[in-house]
Formats: sequence, structure tokens, C-alpha cells
Amino acid sequence: LGGPYYKILIAGTERALAATADAEVQVVSAFTGTDEQLWRIDQLTDGSFRIMPKKVPGHSEPLALVSMGDCTPTLAEFNFSSDNSKWYFRHFEPLK
Repeated sequence: LGGPYYKILIAGTERALAATADAEVQVVSAFTGTDEQLWRIDQLTDGSFRIMPKKVPGHSEPLALVSMGDCTPTLAEFNFSSDNSKWYFRHFEPLK
């Protein structure tokens, strides 16, 4: 826990994932290195991962990337008991 921060880009582009003041997630046209574009990825004891923005504008409480059903991810309080708060990574071959 407490590792480095990462940028999350859309494959093959410079578009980056960013947290918004509305506690939502948006894709911005380019990574600029602002705190809301930096993400901490923590591996949990069950092998899944928690993904949290370094800063959510206008919010002091920590929020995590969560999925609400099958819709677009959003930001909310992390809940270890909910699979909606946990993420898994798969290896994909680079785009050619």
C-alpha cells in the first residue's frame, strides 16, 4: 500500500483518465500530470486491486474507482466487501 502513482491512458492515444469535482471519472485529451490524473493502484489481500486518484478536486475524503453495475465507472468510498470496488488486470498484446 502507498506505492507510486500512475497515469492511466487510453491505449494508443494520449487521452488520460481524470477525477472530477463531481466525484466522477472523465477522459481528458492529454495527460498533464495534475493530481486528479494520477492514480494509486494497491493490490489487496484477495489478489484484486483498488484504484484511487491522488486527488479529487473539492473533496477531502479518499475515493476509489468503482463500477455501478455494467455502466461507466465512477468514484465512491472504497468497500472491501463489494466486488464493484475491486479491479483485476489482464495482459493484452500491444496494439500494432
